[in-house]
Amino acid sequence: MPAAARAHWSNIAAIAQVVSEAVSEEAPRGGASLWVFDGYDAARGERVVGREPLYWQDSAHFNHELGARMLAAVYGREQGFGARVEPGNVDALYRQLLAQRKHFLAESDWFCGDLRALAAPVPAVR
Repeated sequence: MPAAARAHWSNIAAIAQVVSEAVSEEAPRGGASLWVFDGYDAARGERVVGREPLYWQDSAHFNHELGARMLAAVYGREQGFGARVEPGNVDALYRQLLAQRKHFLAESDWFCGDLRALAAPVPAVR
């Protein structure tokens, strides 16, 4: 696992432990939970080069349509989008993310070209 990914998922595991402990002490009926929405699918891997994206304002800010899907997942109205994080499932979630990434890259021949286009230097304005 790359160092940055290891740090990211270690942080998620630590937060999951804190949330789990707080919930068991303060709200034993499950009043709080931690979710992740990392993933590779049509929404989270939406093409943004040369088109108006539906789910993203830019590479880091999602639109309300994606936020609505996140809330639907948390409240049980959408299955298979996002995952509830618990101290015991962080490694499995990471392995699932890697499998999704591998499949996404194999099926998305456009991705590398779009990424190069986004990362291309912007000409200086004179």
